Amino acid sequence: MNGEGRYQNTKLFPKKHEVWLEGPIVSSEKVTIDFGANPDQVLDFTVTPLISAKLNSATGSGTSLTIDYSLIANEGNTIKKKEVYCSTVKFPTAATGSRTNVYITKTVALTKNVGTMTIDSLRIGVKYYVRIGAQAGSSSLMNYSNQIEVNL
Repeated sequence: MNGEGRYQNTKLFPKKHEVWLEGPIVSSEKVTIDFGANPDQVLDFTVTPLISAKLNSATGSGTSLTIDYSLIANEGNTIKKKEVYCSTVKFPTAATGSRTNVYITKTVALTKNVGTMTIDSLRIGVKYYVRIGAQAGSSSLMNYSNQIEVNL
């Protein structure tokens, strides 16, 4: 699976397979695909995350980065945890920490579901990857936003 959500499996046998999605999403129906009848099938799913996280903008100035974001709880879910990740590693997550002299990740808790916030004490001349993570009250997994790259 790629960091932005695409997945490709090219090693399936030419027979019928059941396919479904799992994760911090509103339920996914099982679909049967017959690769014996047609080996070159593409299956697109419409996925509704438990929490829709969107990073609207991220702009740097000096050693600070200001983001504008929004979080929406879908299908009656509530948001129990919300964070922004600012990292020198692409597609940072709640598990992306810092490794001295290799990469840096700052995790900052968010207090509102919609708004702007500033991350301070960053390094000038460094490319940062920024995105939001949010966890629904009914899940132990995080939903993640789009990623924005910012050069300070």
